[in-house]
Amino acid sequence: MVLGFAVLLGVGSAACDAADPGGRTDVRVIDLLPRFGLAERRPEHGDFSVAQHTLAGQMRASIGVPANSRLIWTTRLPRRSTLRVAAGLPPSPQPAQVRFRIGVSDHRIYDRLVERIVGTDDRSRGWIPLEADLRLYAGLQWSVFYRPEGRPWRLVLSTDLVSGHPVDALWADPRVEADAASARRFVRDYPAR
Repeated sequence: MVLGFAVLLGVGSAACDAADPGGRTDVRVIDLLPRFGLAERRPEHGDFSVAQHTLAGQMRASIGVPANSRLIWTTRLPRRSTLRVAAGLPPSPQPAQVRFRIGVSDHRIYDRLVERIVGTDDRSRGWIPLEADLRLYAGLQWSVFYRPEGRPWRLVLSTDLVSGHPVDALWADPRVEADAASARRFVRDYPAR
């Protein structure tokens, strides 16, 4: 058991400080920022970039995207997992509101999991944490027909300009986290994700 956790840490996963109300501490299983080059980007020729951005005094590695855009990563998911990311807008003299959405797709359906509208006046609060529960998209389910185990899913981060002047939007530190047992199983079953 200890060896499995050491292997998990050895493949670049790191422990997360966040714990759910039940006392479960999650570990980072899939870090999406280093996989930015593998993400599908829409618009295809949009201005996407990875850099350090500072909001309300907190600097984070983040992806700058056009206000109307999508980033899509295709990956298998660990059991009992959560997608965590922080959203924000860089300083702008023009008022604007952007809708940040997190969804999951399998090319046939799209499930919207989280939606939050952020305005340029919200930037004083800094990074806004967003979480999407991914438990329905991995592991065994009580259904004869629905078998998500081992299926690649499309994790979709979308932004839409709701109102105001077009601005860039920021996604910081996108990652999939799971409990330690699920993380070990995922690394064992899919070592070359």
